[in-house]
Amino acid sequence: MCTTMPPKAVDPAFWEKVRTDAAYKPFVDEAISLYAEYTAEPILAESFATFKLFEETGNRGLFEKPYFRKRRRLNVCAILSMIYPDVKEYMESLEEIIWAICDEYTWSLPAHLGHSVLEDAERIHIDLFAAETGYALSEIITVLKDRIHPRVYKRVAEEIDRRILTSFETTPDFSWLGGHSNWAAVCAGSVGVTFMYMAPERFLKIKPRIDHTMETFLNGYSDDGICFEGIGYWNYGFGFFVAYAQHLYLFTEGKENYFAREKVRRIADFPNITDLGGIALSFSDSGNSKVTGNAAISGVLQQYYPDICVPDPKNYMILDGCARWCKYFDAFIYLPKQGEMAESMFEHYSPEAGWFLKRNASYGFAAKAGNNAEPHNHNDIGNFIFAANGKQLLRDLGSGLYSKQYFAKETRYAHLCNCSRGHSVPMIDGKYQSAGAEYKGTMTYENGVVTIELGGAYDTDVRAVRELTFAEQSVTLKDTFEKTSGEANVTERFITTIQPEVKSDGVWIENLCLQASADWKVKINKDLHYGHGAEEIPVYFIDYATEAAKKFEFELKMELM
Repeated sequence: MCTTMPPKAVDPAFWEKVRTDAAYKPFVDEAISLYAEYTAEPILAESFATFKLFEETGNRGLFEKPYFRKRRRLNVCAILSMIYPDVKEYMESLEEIIWAICDEYTWSLPAHLGHSVLEDAERIHIDLFAAETGYALSEIITVLKDRIHPRVYKRVAEEIDRRILTSFETTPDFSWLGGHSNWAAVCAGSVGVTFMYMAPERFLKIKPRIDHTMETFLNGYSDDGICFEGIGYWNYGFGFFVAYAQHLYLFTEGKENYFAREKVRRIADFPNITDLGGIALSFSDSGNSKVTGNAAISGVLQQYYPDICVPDPKNYMILDGCARWCKYFDAFIYLPKQGEMAESMFEHYSPEAGWFLKRNASYGFAAKAGNNAEPHNHNDIGNFIFAANGKQLLRDLGSGLYSKQYFAKETRYAHLCNCSRGHSVPMIDGKYQSAGAEYKGTMTYENGVVTIELGGAYDTDVRAVRELTFAEQSVTLKDTFEKTSGEANVTERFITTIQPEVKSDGVWIENLCLQASADWKVKINKDLHYGHGAEEIPVYFIDYATEAAKKFEFELKMELM
């Protein structure tokens, strides 16, 4: 048996348990339901018209929709072939979708190819999803090797060799090698697993490049485990790191164990410290939704950290929109036991990251400093989130709709969610925050007070300091401004996606009352944000303004009633 394969994967007794144990029932039911949906339609090939659309207009969605739908179909057919080995239909459907994926011009997305990639190179280019495809196919055909048609197996092996193995061996300069972002872990981890399955004798030759990239990936986290890209990319990047590390542990028979590192243990706890009371932290390009647990990540981590917080099973994400095979398959193989739940009272201050996170029985709160050149950067020094009632009342919008323009340097900060215009931070002298590592803020936490120096994020001569103090039902914000010469103009802005109501005693967002300094006049404005899934989200700006002055203060009490 392949030494990197989890022993359960080919154990008939395990798959019998999957068929009969109630713990797996939601997973199995979803797979059967999706199988009926997917196999009722033809397998769609991506057209050249949609392939070139990204380069021509920046649109990604029209190409990516059938691309990811095929991979979701692959996952479902593969897992049902494993669960129900006697149902011939599942294997036949799996072979058809594998054949179609092998037919693809390239496994990479057009958005990741760039303008300079020549035809021969782009067909074997390794981006996030080419790497993931190689990982998925290599594990699927290895687990099912004794049952899958030999011709299908041979074709897949040849395509994996050409598109992943040989491509990696002969290309020294993939941009993600030695990187800090999620790309490093997803691509390097997927390539590493693919080598372990398909060419273990060649893996040892390329392993130093994988090792180096995994080290730089881990270095991209703060020492206390903060993921600057946010919880969504923790799930993605660290999730693939976990999958790779587990395969490496099996491959080396326990001799190489990333999980023995204290920093990895701290990173593993990131979802716990960023849980704002059942609502996800959404700094950077993260989603904005209820906290969802990933059974695959939690299950693997629980093998090494038995006391790790495990999400409520009702919140498990099973098959995600991009059909990430390792997080699907490993959810079955490593389904976690219900363990420790997150404490309701929690506080975490990270000096290195410039983050402060807090939750109590009434609310969850998060604030950040940092700099405006972070991974998946938003210009958001001094921004904060106030969460209660299972939602963000004062909100960070998280990621927007991905397109060419969204990631282009010239146009990124025209998008509301990326610009400080779309965050709960002031406008100073009519200016929003600027992008770049030199535009930054500092955070301190002493005697229960969070202090953020945020004036350095603006191209002005105004010193701006934000202080946050906390009570059981409220948070009080105090901003002070002082201009070096002349008078400063400041508009304080607070972001919500719940229509606020101005009353005599303050501005109300559901049961949250905002009470501001008396000499600051409030005005409500409305804009529109396009979320990551292209959904239209109304955004309300709660703006407070006062007369220009050389030095002044603004105070806002945010209290749950």
